[in-house]
Amino acid sequence: QTRRARRPMSLAQAQAQAQAQAQAQAQAQTLIQNRRVALENVYGATGGHVLWSGSNADVPDGTVGLVIDVTDNGEIVVKFPSGSRALPASDLTLTLTTGTTVYPRTDYSNIPHGTAGKVTSFDDDEGTVNCRFPNGNFQLNHSELLTTKQEQERKRVEQAAAEEAAAQQAAVQ
Repeated sequence: QTRRARRPMSLAQAQAQAQAQAQAQAQAQTLIQNRRVALENVYGATGGHVLWSGSNADVPDGTVGLVIDVTDNGEIVVKFPSGSRALPASDLTLTLTTGTTVYPRTDYSNIPHGTAGKVTSFDDDEGTVNCRFPNGNFQLNHSELLTTKQEQERKRVEQAAAEEAAAQQAAVQ
C-alpha cells in the first residue's frame, strides 16, 4: 500500500478546525452542565440520598446511597458503602435531603411517635441522619425515619387496625 502525502493545512483550514473543536468542547460542557442542573432539580444537587430499585450482594435491598455526580451519558453516580455505581435515574428514588420533614419509625422515650423533625445534615461515614426535633437534635439511621408520606400511611394503617379491632369487639358483645 502506498500512503498519500498529506497536504499541509492552510491557516484558514487550521483556524476552522480549531474553531470546530472549540465548539464541540463548548457543546459537551453545556450538555454536562445541563445534566448537572437536571440532577440538582431532581436530587437536590449532589448530596441527595437515594434508594436503588435493584439490589445485589454489594448493595442489599434498602441500602441508601449518596448522589455524587452525573455521567456524560446522564446516569447518576451514587456512592454506596460498598463503592460507587453509575445508575439510570429511573432506577433511583430520592429518600432524604436537608430540610426534609421526618418522623421516628418507632416510639423513643425522647422522641414520641408522630413527632415531626427536620433533617439538618448527614454523616455519610456513619450512615446516619442528623435531625432536629422539638426536644433536641438526634442522630438516627435512615431506617429509623419515615417521610411525611410514610408517616401518613403508618397512621392510616394504625387507624384502620384500631377500627377493625373495635368492630370485632362490638360484634362479640
